Amino acid sequence: MKEAAKAGSVLLSVRNVVVDKKIHVPDISLCSGEVLWLEVEHELYAEIFVSLLLGLLEPEKGELSLAGRPLGRDVKKLVSYISSGYWLPCLEDLKLMVRILSISLSLQTSMVYDEFRKNSEGLGITYALKMKLAEMKPWTKRRVVTALGMSMPALLVPLVEPFQGLETQESVFLGDRINEYAAEGTSFIILCSEEPPVYSKHVKFGTGGK
Repeated sequence: MKEAAKAGSVLLSVRNVVVDKKIHVPDISLCSGEVLWLEVEHELYAEIFVSLLLGLLEPEKGELSLAGRPLGRDVKKLVSYISSGYWLPCLEDLKLMVRILSISLSLQTSMVYDEFRKNSEGLGITYALKMKLAEMKPWTKRRVVTALGMSMPALLVPLVEPFQGLETQESVFLGDRINEYAAEGTSFIILCSEEPPVYSKHVKFGTGGK
């Protein structure tokens, strides 16, 4: 299911990247299985970084590569990112969302959904599996995005504010799950302003970039 990455090899490389003439993205060298806390000064910087990862935004200068390839739309399948602003409003229910995402990535729907259920249980949102997406509160959508993002096989999983609003038990579960996936070779980028309970590297991304 997952495209193999050599253990300990550099998965993501970001060098001298500038966006909008004045926003300097910090240099990053992330190996397979590592968890990076990207401390963002504002949610705008999280949006910029994820857009770069997905090839939706091109840097004015600098180099980005993922698994040895220049970042762009052709490497999107190596990154598992579910946007609450894009996916959640346009689909009627979670089962349909999982099915569409699985088919688009040539994955077995049942396997992805089983993993999604496990993550949903740990994050306390099993009730959401029976809800219409339009009925969910923002904090529920954030947990759904986190659970689904981790459930899609990928080399790299960016999570935006995944620990925000979690109870202690849920936070411990999420940290443990991230460590489990990381032990299997998946890399994570946790984009948030406050220190998360789990990470192996720390980089700041603000006006100055470092």
